[in-house]
Amino acid sequence: MKISKVFKFGSLVICFLVLFSTYVIEEAYAERFFKKHNTWYEKIPANPTLRANSANYVADIITNAKRMYGNSSGWSVPIFHAAGDTPNTTVTIWNELPGQKDYIEAQGWNVVPIPDGALPAMNTERCAGQYTDGHMVVISADGLSSWDFLMASKCNGTWSARTVRKQDLTGDGINSPYDYHGMLRMTSVPLLHGLITYDEVVNDGVIDHALAFAYNAVKIAEHWQLYPSEHYSGGSSSRTWALLGGERIFLDASVDCTSLGLNSFGVMVCVALQQYGMIFVENTSLNNNYVFMEHLDDQPSKSWSGIYKSLSAIPLNKLRVIKPLKPPFNIPPPTYQCSDGKDNDGDGLKDYHNDPGCDSATDNDEYNAPSDIAPDPPTGVTVQ
Repeated sequence: MKISKVFKFGSLVICFLVLFSTYVIEEAYAERFFKKHNTWYEKIPANPTLRANSANYVADIITNAKRMYGNSSGWSVPIFHAAGDTPNTTVTIWNELPGQKDYIEAQGWNVVPIPDGALPAMNTERCAGQYTDGHMVVISADGLSSWDFLMASKCNGTWSARTVRKQDLTGDGINSPYDYHGMLRMTSVPLLHGLITYDEVVNDGVIDHALAFAYNAVKIAEHWQLYPSEHYSGGSSSRTWALLGGERIFLDASVDCTSLGLNSFGVMVCVALQQYGMIFVENTSLNNNYVFMEHLDDQPSKSWSGIYKSLSAIPLNKLRVIKPLKPPFNIPPPTYQCSDGKDNDGDGLKDYHNDPGCDSATDNDEYNAPSDIAPDPPTGVTVQ
């Protein structure tokens, strides 16, 4: 064979390998909805540095519930895919928080290509007036955008929701800690991050991302929660070792996932907990520790039946809490005149609760009309 022919043949082989490897990579990352690499896709380091008092945090998880399970119930998230010709639907927003409704509508987030047959989780219950999260995600036909719903319902043919948040799937899905618009969980994490999907389990046979974790409950914290759900949150638990939002927990590598009696799905979850861990994103009721799985009740072609089996054999005492893999956002926190410790208007009074010019701690104007402050009495005069 001539050298030129060998060269051409070798070139063809290389091209084939490049194309094949690209296909394999794309297949492996099929359910990585956000296209930009981010912390949810990063593996736990080989010798991770644990968070101080890791064992105490883990003990709190076990105190809350002795076992873990996968939650695909009505408190999880269904996913629907729009087609190229799916018409837009305008969703009525009823968010009661100041400015949220106007902001969502101004951004056009409430105009969504909702496919026929799409329904939020527990739609019947919401239409009957029951409290539910009413979550749902719609993904655009081109896969570049998604819309996250909170407390959504379709009642008598009319769509409404407390919040709709459009996500840019070409990015990393990590929101600024100062972005409070369209929050959908206790944390500011998009609904797709960490969700175990039917397609990745059945078609890919691997979970290659961190899992979204819920337990009771986020610690009361007069500071920021942790990356990637970093934002200011007062929390709800006073337990000393309650987790902060964004805590990342992983399963020790010494655990043999194949010897626990788990089925193939359970082994996938077990291995994902070792390789990627899980990130605390949501509160739940007492006696519950779970990871989020795709809600399938309104998708008759898909079912977890025969796939999902108990995860209770995963040993929670082998969990570890890792020191955050990413530093906090390097953004100075906003300051407000009514909580900065200064007398900004020169009336001798400082901040909310003390200066009558302050309506709240986030009011950025301490000024009040002089009549709001009683004048000092003349020298030598006693005021009764």
